[in-house]
Amino acid sequence: MSIRFLLSSALALSVMTSVMAESKNVAVTEAGTLQSKFTTEELTTVTELVISGPINATDLSFVNSELTALETLDLQQTNIVEETKTVDEVTTTYPENEMPSNIFDHNASIKTIKFPSGMTSIGDYAFQYSAIQTVDFSTCPQLQLIREFAFYCTNYLNGINLSGLKNLEIIEENAFNTNGQKLSEINVNEVTIDLSGCSSLKTISDYAFTNTKAASVKINFTGCTALSYIGNRAFNNAKVQILDLSSCSSLETLTGYSFNLCTKITDIILPINLKMIEAKTFPNASSSLVSVKSLATVPPTLVSGGFSATGVTKATLSVPVGAKAAYEADEEWAKFNEIVEDASLSVESAYAESLKVSAQNNIIKIYNIENGATINIYNMQGALVFTQIATDNHAEISLPVSGMYIIKCGKSIAKVML
Repeated sequence: MSIRFLLSSALALSVMTSVMAESKNVAVTEAGTLQSKFTTEELTTVTELVISGPINATDLSFVNSELTALETLDLQQTNIVEETKTVDEVTTTYPENEMPSNIFDHNASIKTIKFPSGMTSIGDYAFQYSAIQTVDFSTCPQLQLIREFAFYCTNYLNGINLSGLKNLEIIEENAFNTNGQKLSEINVNEVTIDLSGCSSLKTISDYAFTNTKAASVKINFTGCTALSYIGNRAFNNAKVQILDLSSCSSLETLTGYSFNLCTKITDIILPINLKMIEAKTFPNASSSLVSVKSLATVPPTLVSGGFSATGVTKATLSVPVGAKAAYEADEEWAKFNEIVEDASLSVESAYAESLKVSAQNNIIKIYNIENGATINIYNMQGALVFTQIATDNHAEISLPVSGMYIIKCGKSIAKVML
């Protein structure tokens, strides 16, 4: 085979690839006119699309049904305007700033989407059964509501990063039900459900994150101070190991079956104002359960069967200093293998609002440190893994092992998932 033939073949392949894959930027001045910006050839060749300007349900429907090669969709610079449509004598109004209901239902090509900056809600069934892999929620800081079944059966969704969405209030029923059934096809084994910084989030509805199919699941509730309801089977069958609810200071009741079939849980941290754990909340944390830590000085009502019976007989229960006797006097809490007092759980060790902690690429970043304070970092087994005296008001600390850590800076405490 001659070198000339190989070079010709390579050139032909390059030309063919450039024809098949195409990026396009479109500026729209009038909603409903997006289709007019495309040639017939572009319908099957555009793989990356950036849109700016006003769009509506008609435009997004065109994207879904006609752009068959599209893989990346950037809507950051768009604003969704209201539209009323009548089909078969049925009139439907699509609200402004809402990703329309059913709009990308069963879409088989789009893998990545960036949302409009002013979007406030995602409609029901908007992405169900789609091939979406990556969703950039960081581009829509005004998001308040994710409606039911919005991402139902998104088999390739490889993470749910809602971190920093300070306006998000409700995640409705089945919003992220049954994700990741085909993650093995894209070599993803671990998924993070990151709710950190969702300070207005009040409700995680029934079945919201049920049946996340990854081999390992991490859930980050840091900063979810308004969360008051986690629904029935909300995290059903999640392969989570460390469940830290310590930031959820508004959470008073843990709903039965909310963590059903979570068979890999080893460590649970319960919030300070928890009043009740209903029956079957953790029914399957049996052989895996090692530690339960409760920040509540008054023992929450633990309904019989709230924890797996075999799980509590093996696990250690840690409680604030001075609360041990009250937990031991409770018939259900007394079933734990051992009850110990832990000074780090005491009320006077309040979580400081001023201390800011973040983590990325195995580096923990700490801000607003009191000058001269001692920085201690503990793993979830209580072992001290790092200590130093602060010489500045911020620090960056590298740790080799991923996981949940407790950060103590003087009298301030925070938690971070690395």
